[in-house]
Amino acid sequence: MALNLVLGPGFGPDAGKNAIIVRALYGLKSAGAAFRAHLASFMRQMGYTLCKADPDLWYKAVTRPDDNYRYYAYILCYVDDILVIHHDSMSVLTQIDKYLPLKPTSVGDPDIYLGAKLKETRLPNGIWAWGLSPSKYVNQAVKNCQTHLTEKLNGRYSIPAKAENPFPGDYNPDTDVSTPLDPECSSFFMHLIGVMRWMVELE
Repeated sequence: MALNLVLGPGFGPDAGKNAIIVRALYGLKSAGAAFRAHLASFMRQMGYTLCKADPDLWYKAVTRPDDNYRYYAYILCYVDDILVIHHDSMSVLTQIDKYLPLKPTSVGDPDIYLGAKLKETRLPNGIWAWGLSPSKYVNQAVKNCQTHLTEKLNGRYSIPAKAENPFPGDYNPDTDVSTPLDPECSSFFMHLIGVMRWMVELE
């Protein structure tokens, strides 16, 4: 559905012109709070309670009809990613769809959540469980860091092929008197440390 409006003074020379909005607009200061309030309202209507330790987690006591097993069902909501842990996940997603329309192609067994790949795997005791792989996150983080090192730092540094340890064994941050990084470099430095830790664990 298209929306007609007149552009305001914030559009400079285009102010006063007619415009047609053909897709959703984001970026309003109140958009995040409004979405979270809407999400919370229908989650409570569905009987879920917000976890005090994690505001992105909702839980509800349920009973599995097959064997009357009682457990807590969980719904993890992060922006527009929703992960349902329930014996009948599709019925829960159908309920959510009534309040928050979901893309039909995005509804189904999870294959990725928050950048990490998910895969169902069988444990040694025979129980089926979901496994989490950081490979996609690590690959993208490495690409981002390599691009930053090349474009921003003129290739003066490089990411090691194998990271034995993010820091030297004798490193002591209390005695580090090097010049502090600017905010952008600090962000990529933390990304790089995270990548190196994952690389160590993946070895």
